Amino acid sequence: MHGKKNRAGFAVLLSLMMAFTGGTAFAQTGPSSQRAESPVLAVIGDERITERALEENAKNLPPAYRQMLQTEEGRKYLLMEFVRIDVFSKEARSLGLDKDAQFQDRIAAMSRALLAEEYARRQILSRIDVKEEDARRYYKAHPHEFKAPERIKVASIFIRTAPSMSSGIAAEKEAKARELLARAENGEDFVKLSEAFSEGPAKGEQDYFSRGRLIPDIEDIVFQLKVGEISPILRIEDGLIVFKLLDRVPEGVVPFDEVKDQVFDKTRDEQKRQALQKTEQRLFPKYHVVFHEVEPVIEDTKTTMSKEQEPVRARITKATPADRQSRKAGLIGTLILEEGKDGPPRFGRLSLQVKKDTAIFEQTEKGLRPATWGSLKAGRWLEITTTGTAGMSYPVQAEAARIVILPQAQ
Repeated sequence: MHGKKNRAGFAVLLSLMMAFTGGTAFAQTGPSSQRAESPVLAVIGDERITERALEENAKNLPPAYRQMLQTEEGRKYLLMEFVRIDVFSKEARSLGLDKDAQFQDRIAAMSRALLAEEYARRQILSRIDVKEEDARRYYKAHPHEFKAPERIKVASIFIRTAPSMSSGIAAEKEAKARELLARAENGEDFVKLSEAFSEGPAKGEQDYFSRGRLIPDIEDIVFQLKVGEISPILRIEDGLIVFKLLDRVPEGVVPFDEVKDQVFDKTRDEQKRQALQKTEQRLFPKYHVVFHEVEPVIEDTKTTMSKEQEPVRARITKATPADRQSRKAGLIGTLILEEGKDGPPRFGRLSLQVKKDTAIFEQTEKGLRPATWGSLKAGRWLEITTTGTAGMSYPVQAEAARIVILPQAQ
């Protein structure tokens, strides 16, 4: 167990190292009277690591790691990783590794990449300012991007059963389900019956949802109901369930106000793409860029970022729920994944954003069934389809389009 923790720590080490590229000095030297007051967390020789330095450097980390500052355990973890980085770098210098030619080449390449990123951030991206009229123009020009499938609202009454139940208890459960169905069909308020008697987590009215949330056979029955109609008693793996269709919203373009944040994000991405392309058209001639033999590919960033990749299997090493502000922006949480060994390497280690529109399922003997963020536990194997892979960071960062939780035996 201790070995596994160390391996995980060394994998995280690489991504934490990037914090130093934009952070403040991590370790401080000199008499304490010459330094701004801040609690000292660790000492390395004559250098002191302060709480302020830890927090400042952590600002450069991906969101999943920044959230670790919110807990005492997480702060200790980050401190240990930063100390490890400092000590390892000192030992590397003592061995002359910083003079190695290949290392110098890597430093030069990283310097170019960081300078390019800084130029893009300061001179291009910082000037992008999306107005509402820009967003409405984008919305009008791309209606297909905001088209929602048919959605329904239901209430359900679930009575839990299990194969281990005695025949007598199972018969009582079925009798209870029949009684509640009869009461609903005789005019009692179905929603109130659901709130009072349903044994599942979903009680009363549920939020609107589209196809893909229910077990396929059950879903076909529920989506064929008319508004106000009650289904028969349906048998599922762990119980009996009855649905009532409360409302139906046909397929169509979602109103602007309901997807306003999403439209602004897409408009901003489009403006970034155009700004970057204009900058390339201006700078390539300035620096005499000439492509030999191969025709350059000028990528449509928006299209590339939204293209789904082929599914790949990976194991969860950490699941971090999103904070309140991120949830408002549509993020549910972030998964740190390690790629499986049963295929060609694609990303090795991945920081995967799970959003509200990510389709999450669990593979069972009877097929796929809908799942939630709460089912994404460390150690579980997933089959994931990603979209929007971002840059050359480590871990690679991407958004999840679809997640299938595989059986434990994987």
